[in-house]
Amino acid sequence: MRKSLALTIMASLLALSPVSAQTEEEDVNVITEQPAGKLIDNMLLSYRGYNCLGSPAWEIQNAGIASIVEGDDGNIYINNLFDYEVFAKSWVKATRGEGDTIVIKRQLVHTNMYNGQLEKLWITKYRSWTEEEVNEQTGKTMTKVKYEQTYDDIKMIYKDGVLSSIDEYNRGLEDNAMSPYAIGCAYYSQGSFYKDLFVMWNVNVRPLNATIAKPAPYDKADCYQMTFYQGTSNYVEFIDAVQQDDKIYLKLFDALEGWVVGTIDGDKVTIASNQYLGHYRSTNNHGNNYHMFCHVGEAVLKSYQDDWVIADKIELTYDAETRAIKAQGTDFISIDGSPDAVYYLTYFKTPELTIFEDVALTPMNPQFLTYVDELESSGSCNFGFMLPTYSTNGGSINPKKMYYNVFLDYDTTPFELDPEDYEIDEAVTDIYYYDDIKDHSGRQFAGYMDVWGNKVHIMRYGFQPSESVGVCTVYTGGGERRCSQILWYDVNTKETSYQSLDVETGIDTSLDNSVAVVRYHDIAGREVNAATKGLIVKTITLNNGKQLSIKYMNK
Repeated sequence: MRKSLALTIMASLLALSPVSAQTEEEDVNVITEQPAGKLIDNMLLSYRGYNCLGSPAWEIQNAGIASIVEGDDGNIYINNLFDYEVFAKSWVKATRGEGDTIVIKRQLVHTNMYNGQLEKLWITKYRSWTEEEVNEQTGKTMTKVKYEQTYDDIKMIYKDGVLSSIDEYNRGLEDNAMSPYAIGCAYYSQGSFYKDLFVMWNVNVRPLNATIAKPAPYDKADCYQMTFYQGTSNYVEFIDAVQQDDKIYLKLFDALEGWVVGTIDGDKVTIASNQYLGHYRSTNNHGNNYHMFCHVGEAVLKSYQDDWVIADKIELTYDAETRAIKAQGTDFISIDGSPDAVYYLTYFKTPELTIFEDVALTPMNPQFLTYVDELESSGSCNFGFMLPTYSTNGGSINPKKMYYNVFLDYDTTPFELDPEDYEIDEAVTDIYYYDDIKDHSGRQFAGYMDVWGNKVHIMRYGFQPSESVGVCTVYTGGGERRCSQILWYDVNTKETSYQSLDVETGIDTSLDNSVAVVRYHDIAGREVNAATKGLIVKTITLNNGKQLSIKYMNK
């Protein structure tokens, strides 16, 4: 599965390299307030480009969200021209030129304090080309992308609500080709200009007039358990479904307004391609912003750059008695960010949907991942753990009904989050599986993220353990509240242990789901130690025989 571009961009951003020394230029304030004028919202942004890791293999094709204001002052303003949340907070100013031409001058689009220094991000123009380089370690010849900042004005065409690059800038990566966009980072306290992030061309912003499908008002949705493949791995997700007459509506993403619609005809369900599900804005500062479309077809997995075949529709089998739905062959449903092509966000290959019986189950114990103590330097600590979505009898449980409690210093009273300290409406001890909670300064306290295909939780800031931190899983399926054992991490001995709660909580102490052994392997399957660098597979074997595998990058 293709990894998040936001993670790639951030990794690049944190490893800046100086290009050339520049004299400090007159600062221009970032335009953060929406300019006065006519707003054209819900626009589709698309472009091609490369990030600046230096390899043509990292080609970007994207389609996201942008807005345009035709300013009362005669200028054109573009919001989120780069499809990342940080840039959704600023507007790029363009002045009108001859005819339908608009001109974007080099300008400041974002500022941020990083490691005590003021980071400045600019929109500017680069010349891009490729060169062959020999790797000193391997001796292999590699093609590298080269960039040179030109400081020239960026010229585009704007007419009737449509913004597009001018042909002279649309040649892509060729010798001495002019790429219309790039982001540069400048640390003027050091007197040097740093360039990073990505170079873009074939940029277009156009109105999106797609409609969103929803079921008619309903009393209760069915819960389906959906099993599917991504690559060669099997996954389970839980989705809501509503059947009305000959239509079935599937809620693949709770964060999106739209539903995927299928038509039931006898023993078949037909899902049409190119269904618009709405737009998604990331909740973090460096995430992507997508218009989300459902495409159907086939995936040919040959390399990092997968090949896609888009179909008009796919047909799935339907069992009227059990209401089970199953794909045939290699058909898949893809969710991505473009109405025109599959740029890829995620996909569900050969999905199989069955009604999930909502019964009371005891969740498996949390699994420890990491603990980093930064109390002296930043007043925080990072506690990372995984909450398996399985019960102690080995069956799946619905994460939409999962919560967790946090504990301090071997006290079994759950830690309470207070609205005075955190961005929440009321005090809570049960933290929802999917919640991202921040304190009032914008720092993340509790977070859910998907890293290398694993659903990982991390807690930071706001609690200061002197002896230990702990966490237990809470499951509310079947109208009951059942808890796992508490996973304790001792901050002094760096050892983990489990503690059973009172029997009234629903713990089944006869089942031992504590850790028996932990092994580490590299991607070639060779056993390594925990400190080995690179992509590592951590396999946790429990005393009840269950195994959990976690992929992570050891740097």
